[in-house]
Amino acid sequence: MKRLTFPGLFCDIAMCTGIPGTGPCKDGPCSQRETWERLRAIEDIMGDEYDLDQLHELVKQAKEKE
Repeated sequence: MKRLTFPGLFCDIAMCTGIPGTGPCKDGPCSQRETWERLRAIEDIMGDEYDLDQLHELVKQAKEKE
């Protein structure tokens, strides 16, 4: 799968008008930003071309070892 995220800050990319500490940013990062950052972290680990089925299998194996 091709990478979906790219370098940059989510709020700048989304052209967010929220000011940290107010509005949707009052309680910390919004869920959209958190989702972007988590996906970007996964893509950083898996590389530019990754396979979601492979990721699912790795998670499954890790849970079986617990």
